[in-house]
Amino acid sequence: TAIKEYKQLIQNIYGFSNKLYTACPLQFYDYQSKSFRQGNSILYATSVERLVPKEELVVAKINNLCNSLGIELRIRNHPQRKSLITIDGLKVRLVPRPVNKSRDGASFGDDFYSEIKASIQDSIVVYSIASTIALDALALGKNVAFIGGDLIPKEVQKYYGYSHLRRLIDLCDIQVIKNLEDLEESLNHYYARKNIPNNSIDNYMNVNCSFADIACLITND
Repeated sequence: TAIKEYKQLIQNIYGFSNKLYTACPLQFYDYQSKSFRQGNSILYATSVERLVPKEELVVAKINNLCNSLGIELRIRNHPQRKSLITIDGLKVRLVPRPVNKSRDGASFGDDFYSEIKASIQDSIVVYSIASTIALDALALGKNVAFIGGDLIPKEVQKYYGYSHLRRLIDLCDIQVIKNLEDLEESLNHYYARKNIPNNSIDNYMNVNCSFADIACLITND
């Protein structure tokens, strides 16, 4: 429904008569109707092995800290991960994902996007290593922080130098956590403010996602 509404909106505003094709699910458009819901746990969204090797070691550090603070940590595995990162008390385990026959190796269920929304809405803050789930979380009024610095491999730190990611970090005032001290401080900070929506996405949308920007991109294509 959201995709049909979005296509009609573009056609009405710009008078396109040609057929419009959707390159990706427009879940952000659907988020506009979702109200903020207070969460009670921490969500960590993983990347894939080829981009962030040994990510389970990063999760183990976060899990140990969450356990010491009495805060629940939940994991959302990337649909293209070959091994799922799971938590069993103080232990972080790798579990092989069932063989997937899709061309890109991704695993998507019919409830994929509704499950994303539910997992984010149940969280206080969403941590990741430069994951695009940050946009989903911000669109739902949730706090976001990126894991960096001493907590991740040196070859992965380059992601935070990419211009599109720096733009998001700057416009939405996203913290890039550099060490365990930063992580503990951020956990306590967000937990104490779990009932306060994060509205920083409004600035990003106003600056970066206007219909004028979209029209310009289409015109120059």
